[in-house]
Amino acid sequence: MKEKVRIAGGQGFWGDMLDAPVRQDNEGFVDVRIPCDRLRVLDIFAGAGGFSLGFHNAGFEIVGAVELDQWACETFALNHPQAVTLKCDISALADGEIIEKFADCPLDVVLGGPPCQGFS
Repeated sequence: MKEKVRIAGGQGFWGDMLDAPVRQDNEGFVDVRIPCDRLRVLDIFAGAGGFSLGFHNAGFEIVGAVELDQWACETFALNHPQAVTLKCDISALADGEIIEKFADCPLDVVLGGPPCQGFS
C-alpha cells in the first residue's frame, strides 16, 4: 500500500529527492506517492506534539520524541501514547544513543521545531 502525502514545494525538487511518481496540482501542492506502508518519525524539540499530529494525520507513524520541558513531555505522551518520549537536552544526546534507543523501530523522518527564542 502506498501513502499519499501533500507537500508544498516544487515538482523538480521532490521528484529528484524521492524515487516516486510526482504530480503538481494547480494550487502549488505536490502529490507524492511514497513507496512504503508507513514512515516512522522522531520529533525533536517536540513540545506537545503538534508537528507530530500533522504527520500522524498524513499517515506517518510517530515513534518517539525528544523534549526538555517536563510538562511538554507529559502532554506529548498523552497526545501520542504509542511513542517513546525522551525528556532530555537534545544537545546531550549522541547520534549513537538515538540510533540505539530506536534500534527496534528504525527512523525514516526526523522533524523538529526548535524554539525561536534560543536559536534565532
